Amino acid sequence: PAATPAATPAATPAAAAANYASAAAVVPKPAPAIVAPAPKEPSTTSAADTAMASNEWMGSRLRADLARIEKQPGTRFSIQLLTADGRERPAIDAFLRAASLEVNPDQIMVYLSGTSENPKVNVLYGSYANYAEANTEAALLPPRLKKFRPFARSFKTVRDKMRRTAQ
Repeated sequence: PAATPAATPAATPAAAAANYASAAAVVPKPAPAIVAPAPKEPSTTSAADTAMASNEWMGSRLRADLARIEKQPGTRFSIQLLTADGRERPAIDAFLRAASLEVNPDQIMVYLSGTSENPKVNVLYGSYANYAEANTEAALLPPRLKKFRPFARSFKTVRDKMRRTAQ
């Protein structure tokens, strides 16, 4: 069989550079067309559903606390301890652990508000006969729980906020 001749190297560095330049002088490809992203469809998922799904780490607690909140007369008050970004799981968990050490954990309730784009987790404490009683108790909270400026809020207002979130 006949031997295949080996590739001949360029005789000089200048010749090698010329070979490289001619190989690189390929017609450039046109830049890809810029395509605008499709407009975002309005979400048909409620903020509560989205938050519940993304907060499944608290799902059973949320369901139990929502039932407790629904049972409270609208004329009673609670102390809102915290409103936090629903995506801040470690911070919310840490707050709930700390609050459970400072006050009766059976009196802590969690509910959702906000939108699917900006979900909020809210933490309530207690059930009081009226605004004055809730406000007095808020003033007596341990310092760690006063960090986020707790305030008295009626269960009617809480439920209204929850219903707006669910829409």
